[in-house]
Amino acid sequence: MTFQLHIEELAQSPFLVLGGNDGSNGLAGRSPGFSLYELKDLEDHLLLALSQTRMLKNSSALVNRLPPEVLARIFGLLQSAVLETTFPLPESFNAWLIVTRVCRRWRNTALAFPRLWSHIYIRNPSDRIATLSSMNSAQTLLSVYCAIHTANDRQSSTDENAIRLMAAQMYRIRELHISWERLSESSLRELVVPPTPAPNLEVLSIIGQPNDGYPDYDLLPLFLNRTPQLKKITFTRISSWPHNSFCGLTHLSLYDQQDRRRIPLSDFLDVLQSSPDLEELILVRAGPDGRITEIPTERSSIKVALPRLRTIELGEWSSGESISFFLSHLIIPESTTQRFWGDFLGDVSTLLNTEIHDPFAHLSRIAIMGHEFGTQLIGIRNSTLYIHGSVSFSQSESIFDKSLLPNIKELILCPISQTTPSTTEIRRIVSCFTGLETFTITGFARWKLARLVQALGLFDDEQGDDSALPAPDLQTLRVLHYNPRCEDPQPFDCLPLVLLLQARAEVEHPIRTLEIENGRADEVELLQSYVGSVRQVYRAQTEWSEDELLNDMWRSIHISSPKF
Repeated sequence: MTFQLHIEELAQSPFLVLGGNDGSNGLAGRSPGFSLYELKDLEDHLLLALSQTRMLKNSSALVNRLPPEVLARIFGLLQSAVLETTFPLPESFNAWLIVTRVCRRWRNTALAFPRLWSHIYIRNPSDRIATLSSMNSAQTLLSVYCAIHTANDRQSSTDENAIRLMAAQMYRIRELHISWERLSESSLRELVVPPTPAPNLEVLSIIGQPNDGYPDYDLLPLFLNRTPQLKKITFTRISSWPHNSFCGLTHLSLYDQQDRRRIPLSDFLDVLQSSPDLEELILVRAGPDGRITEIPTERSSIKVALPRLRTIELGEWSSGESISFFLSHLIIPESTTQRFWGDFLGDVSTLLNTEIHDPFAHLSRIAIMGHEFGTQLIGIRNSTLYIHGSVSFSQSESIFDKSLLPNIKELILCPISQTTPSTTEIRRIVSCFTGLETFTITGFARWKLARLVQALGLFDDEQGDDSALPAPDLQTLRVLHYNPRCEDPQPFDCLPLVLLLQARAEVEHPIRTLEIENGRADEVELLQSYVGSVRQVYRAQTEWSEDELLNDMWRSIHISSPKF
């Protein structure tokens, strides 16, 4: 059956009831002939009709023709954009709740899916949104983010205290992330030391804020020592371990522990040994105590096997020797991403302990990038060895060993102006890698180009035979950032490169591909007569040489703030 909607008749009906013909002047100057109760009842009916009209209008919108499950999925995507961040969370954490005020259908949809309320951010004990989220989440497992700060740690009644409410529901918390200040220790205890176990807790983060006036926190036994599902731990400014036996961890991240209160190396190795499936280990200004080399004789030969370790990061340790000694007690896969950084790493070879990583057959590329700042980075990722920072040739010289790195195919050398290697140093570097096929060098001013040319092909010995030729398999040479940053009107003297190409061709080891930065057309034409392919590139195309390589390692470094 089809109904025809008479809009004008419906619009006039309230005025007919009230005794007028229209809404303009039908009731003007007349005394009401209805009681207040009747008028209120009429008003309620009109509001209900208006609400129904708006609901029908909203239902005709295309977005409201989506099934509730799809609409809930969209609401969930609004949350994901906020949750992918570091702690503490931004004020926009609960911004997605605006969807509950758009229309009744959206609100009912949000309330019908408890998982949408499973991420709870407690800004203070009286946070009503946190309490509401807890109620609407039904029995869904929760991810709780709690900021326990002095300014927010005011007293509230038991019924309104969101921290106590979460502590009482610890049995359904899957992730618990806490940012706290030392003066708010009572609230921290209330949340992490409740008289209940945490059977579903998988992720625990306790991020202490810096406070010079107070020592680091000594963590008490947590959750009655019953956390069977716990896999990921992040502690900042938590110096002493709790009495919990954290077994079966997959991720362990520690930051900013006071050195004199850390646990001994032997005890720390016990912690690692209890988690053989560990996948990520991050120790930034943290880990075993500073007397790392003081280990009982009976434990000195013990090595902890971590066959599933994907990432290890050690930052701002006291010395490269302490890092090396710690690594000498671990057995890790060659595929593990390794990042060691700090101001005093010393000799690079001390971090590449052959007893641990023997052999380095999987490494095929070395990237040595100078930097004027003090922080140094030594890293291994996939098949690349990264050496970055104010590392001199003498510090990295020991790694140029054929037996240590037998399969290097590509070398990227980006020295800073103060540490540009000499002809002898370049020659020694490339001579170590007999299988070298691609050599990229940047940062050379024009007057230093002769060093490169002499190192690769113009021999000092009288014979000039093949045995004196460095990198005999070299196929590609890339000379980037060649022009100085300032405007230089002098023409490019390509004679050194021409001589290099001639010299290698004469001994039947030609360079087949040459790339130079911002070369002139006539220069490129001259070079092409001596090499199969000459390509000129420009500054925008060469930024990868340094920036991308640095980002490849540094973007994942946990220098200051832990990440979940």
